[in-house]
Amino acid sequence: METESLTGAELGRIFKTIEATSRSAFVLTTGHEDDSGILKTLPEGAYVIHKGPKFTEELLTCLIGISVFGTFKR
Repeated sequence: METESLTGAELGRIFKTIEATSRSAFVLTTGHEDDSGILKTLPEGAYVIHKGPKFTEELLTCLIGISVFGTFKR
C-alpha cells in the first residue's frame, strides 16, 4: 500500500492530534523562508530550524528550549 507524501508541517499537526505525542516537542528543519505559507501551518510551539547560516544558532535555541541540557535560570 502506497500513501501520499506528507509535509513536515502536516506531520507536526498530526502529532499534535495524537494524545501520546501531543505534548512532545516538534522540530522542523527546512529550506523555506519564514514567510512561506507552509510554515504558517505549523502547530503552535513547533521549532523551525532553517538550513543555512542560522542553522547552528536555531538548533541551539531549540535544544535549550526543550531542555536537552537541563534548565537554565536567567
